Amino acid sequence: MAKKTKTALKDLITALEKHQGVLEDKKSGHGKRDRATAKVRTAAIAYASAVYSRTGGASPFLDLPDPGLDESTVASLKAEKEALVAKQSQKKSSKHAAPEAPAAAAAPADSDGAPSDAAAQESTPAAS
Repeated sequence: MAKKTKTALKDLITALEKHQGVLEDKKSGHGKRDRATAKVRTAAIAYASAVYSRTGGASPFLDLPDPGLDESTVASLKAEKEALVAKQSQKKSSKHAAPEAPAAAAAPADSDGAPSDAAAQESTPAAS
């Protein structure tokens, strides 16, 4: 079960505070900094997940650009995100749409879509 949003928020704040402390500590090595960064990311994901599961709201972290990425990569990621959001909203709207009425019965057709021989014979008058 997902955490409550307040619990996830507290975990995120704790991870951010520890991250900030590690980064300001000149004695901290790369490994310690990497672990602190990973904990912030994990806490952010848990918070976004809790927000979504409790409220259905989107992640507050979706549009945050990485300052290390160039503009074309950021634009590509935004386009990908927008496509995913559009696809998700399309799925939601199709679930709520009324089912379509079945099509009117038509003459039987071959696999190529043309009327079958039996249907063609029924529709033409017989020669006497």
